[in-house]
Amino acid sequence: MITWHPPEATFLAWLDCAALGPDNQARELFLDRGHVALEPGLRFGAAGRGHVRLNFATSTDILDQATAQMAAAAA
Repeated sequence: MITWHPPEATFLAWLDCAALGPDNQARELFLDRGHVALEPGLRFGAAGRGHVRLNFATSTDILDQATAQMAAAAA
């Protein structure tokens, strides 16, 4: 399961993907299977372990498509 807490004033979402595997495994899964490029959490320090960063400053249509592809990749 992937979890997140809605941000208060930003367009960046930190998705907790620890359930999908260690370190950058979730990022690779979303890129290889879902064709969605995310930033690996470890790029931003040890606190980012198990997370990916999603920039959602885009249209609703594109965000809907990206999250559907991510869900399919993680299934």
